[in-house]
Amino acid sequence: MSVSDVERADRATPGLSPSMLVHAVVALGLIAWLNHRIAHAVPFSVKKIEQSYLIFYYHLPSALSCSIFFAIVLVGSIQVLRTGSAEWDRRAVVAGRVGVAACAATLASGSTWASAAWNTWWDWGDPRLMTAAIMFFTYAGYVLLHAQVEDPVRRRRFGAIYGILAFVNIPLTKYAIEWFGATAHPAELSNIATDEAIVITKSVGVLAFFTLYCLVYRWALQRERTKDRLRSVLTRVRAIEEGAAA
Repeated sequence: MSVSDVERADRATPGLSPSMLVHAVVALGLIAWLNHRIAHAVPFSVKKIEQSYLIFYYHLPSALSCSIFFAIVLVGSIQVLRTGSAEWDRRAVVAGRVGVAACAATLASGSTWASAAWNTWWDWGDPRLMTAAIMFFTYAGYVLLHAQVEDPVRRRRFGAIYGILAFVNIPLTKYAIEWFGATAHPAELSNIATDEAIVITKSVGVLAFFTLYCLVYRWALQRERTKDRLRSVLTRVRAIEEGAAA
């Protein structure tokens, strides 16, 4: 195997394993079930926010999912500081990437909801919106930091410290309205509508999107493991070729 062979393999994108294909089918099935329930099972509108509330079934699942993946960043970062493990570092940074994607979906769906309900895409005075935006940029910075530091030991250490400190964003965002006061942000849907169909559909949405994000996490983690193995092989092949040339 030559260096060029390994470099081509490093650039290749891994496919889905059989278990991931099953995972993908389950995720798509749950999303289809969610859409069916939104179309046929839940009320078309509720008091105060009317039809615009329907985007909640996509907004809440992404919000909860990003919090879970950012919690994985916290756990992985603590483990990295404890053990120096490259595997825990890999798990943490992949969780950070998926969490940033879920947070972006949360901000996009929330902004769309605000536009439909209150005729404004963004309210700079809303504490929940602003803390969520700060959380997004904080974790985007974590991902970028991890990509920019070349030395693996320093990358793991700096990334772990950053990942632990960044977690303060989770309670700030969760309790922003209670701590800093509410403005345009809606009340919790549970306070607006307690219809059984709404509760069930909300649960289906959380399960569907978390399953989907977990699929992305599994695929991305597999990709990172494969790339790291190939880079290790590439280093050895280069050393052998340089030795032979000498």
